[in-house]
Amino acid sequence: MNSKVRFVGLDVHKDTVVIAVAEEGAAPAEIFAEVPHEPARLMARLKRLGTPESLRVCYEAGPTGYGLQRILTQAGISCVVVAPSLVPTESGRRVKTDRIDARRLAQFLRSGHLTAVWVPDEQTEALRDLERARDDAKRAEKTVKHQLAKFLLRQGRRYSEGKQWTQRHWRWIEVQKFSHEAHRRVVVDSIQAVRQAAERVARLERDLGELIEGWVLEPLVRNLQAFRGVAQLTAVGQDLLGHKTYRFAFKTLTADGLTVNNPDIVVFDEPPKPECKEAPHFTDPETTVHSTEQPRLTRNFGCTDAVLGLSVLSKLRIYVSRKENLLYVSAAGAK
Repeated sequence: MNSKVRFVGLDVHKDTVVIAVAEEGAAPAEIFAEVPHEPARLMARLKRLGTPESLRVCYEAGPTGYGLQRILTQAGISCVVVAPSLVPTESGRRVKTDRIDARRLAQFLRSGHLTAVWVPDEQTEALRDLERARDDAKRAEKTVKHQLAKFLLRQGRRYSEGKQWTQRHWRWIEVQKFSHEAHRRVVVDSIQAVRQAAERVARLERDLGELIEGWVLEPLVRNLQAFRGVAQLTAVGQDLLGHKTYRFAFKTLTADGLTVNNPDIVVFDEPPKPECKEAPHFTDPETTVHSTEQPRLTRNFGCTDAVLGLSVLSKLRIYVSRKENLLYVSAAGAK
């Protein structure tokens, strides 16, 4: 069997998968097959291309999830999921088909122009789905509150005694009188809908709190809650699960003679870079960073790592890397 490396692009849809192959060199990618979206049928086709060690496979992240990547990886095939928004595009090209997309993926995989996304483990992906369900419930709660507020406004009932949805506001809503029975029943139904939506949100939040026990990133979640303004939902939310940026609790940081106002934080689950050997420390996590390095006249702080000085955080091994206005946080041993 031919053992040369082949680069395979998959255009994955709900019902079908288009397979394109690019050989080593500069030859254009060719369509190899189109198969039903069934792992067994896809694996049978890929085996015709070579051994698992000789294949490099990719497909775009999408609604089909990461199941296919896990199956291929378990079979010994190198497979990455790439960010669709970062796939290079040709200016002026408007034709877009499944076959064209598969060929482009194979060619860009060969040239190294694709950006892989982080593929979470199954437990993390399940928690992400639970967090999304909680977000959906929160949006539904906001919608029914909005509908109730607008109904009252149409009836000329304006609340001006403080913030809405406080206990005082609810008491005001409950004592409203209407001349038509239909209006009264609308209010009763709306109040019930809001309370049911709030109960759903609370239930999902409890579920989320229970299920993070034993999660691979649980130490990082616990650590982040030590910072001002970071509660459990913030730590476990989409920003953490997707490794995105969100506003950090610090107002000002001073390092190497330079002051950073309102720094951001980027959360990772891997340990600090091995080349960063000496670590400065935080003596006051709300004001100042004291560095062991000599002061520099550049805004690039490089890969310098900082270990949080608070005992509760240092025991849990939270690390921070600084670079310009960004703080990078990682939990050693989180994996």
